[in-house]
Amino acid sequence: MQNKKKQTITVGLLVAIGVMLGAILIVLPRKGATDTVTESDDYNSTLPDTDIEVAPQTDVGEETVDVTETATGKPAQKKKLFVLIDDVGNSLTHLDEFLDIPVPITFAVMPGRPYSEESARRIIKAGFDIILHQPMEPVGDQDPGVGAILTSMEDDEITAILDRNLSGLPDMPAINNHMGSKATADVRVMTSVLTYLKKHGMFFVDSYTTGKSVAEEIARKLDMPYARRTALFLDNEGDEKNIEQAFTAGVDLAEQAGISIMIGHVHSG
Repeated sequence: MQNKKKQTITVGLLVAIGVMLGAILIVLPRKGATDTVTESDDYNSTLPDTDIEVAPQTDVGEETVDVTETATGKPAQKKKLFVLIDDVGNSLTHLDEFLDIPVPITFAVMPGRPYSEESARRIIKAGFDIILHQPMEPVGDQDPGVGAILTSMEDDEITAILDRNLSGLPDMPAINNHMGSKATADVRVMTSVLTYLKKHGMFFVDSYTTGKSVAEEIARKLDMPYARRTALFLDNEGDEKNIEQAFTAGVDLAEQAGISIMIGHVHSG
């Protein structure tokens, strides 16, 4: 029964993306990029506001699009949707189906999973971009999994975790958080994480699993690129209709604000 539900979620998400394509460009920038939520972790977050913060330039395929005006509240030159697919590396079952979608979606690969390296290899071979889906400590008792950053860790431990998680995978421009409602609200932890990323020429994509996230504030202080989820998680609800509605809401946000960042998931099984 559980496998059937996961399959329905994946198929529904694939259908939603396919239906909405049309003339819409779907991509997450390779270098630089970017918004809100109730206090909960990962799939259950909602996102009511549309205050978008974007890096000055966004690399979209072979075209560099200046989106500086977006950061000042003016419409972007081109309306864009960014779709990020999380939880890659636990299974290969549904990954190839996403790789058949003819748009440059970005995939977030989890560290230390059974199929992390093979997934990364397939994604790169198919011409898609990847970032690290970094597990971080949640507020609740959920287990973020192997390679997680915890608030109890010292700065050198956080550095070692990031070094280890990135070492077995291809060079990546960014990381985003898996869970992390506690870690992303911790100033010291996020200062350590973002300082590491800036040193390595990377940026942070905030999955924004808590409205208490301090990542944006710290990124501003460090003067580094930062992005955050601006729309509902696409597959909060498993049925196709709800997935399509979430995708439509993201499209509407892009129409209103000029840009929208959405997150979906590759489900195992």
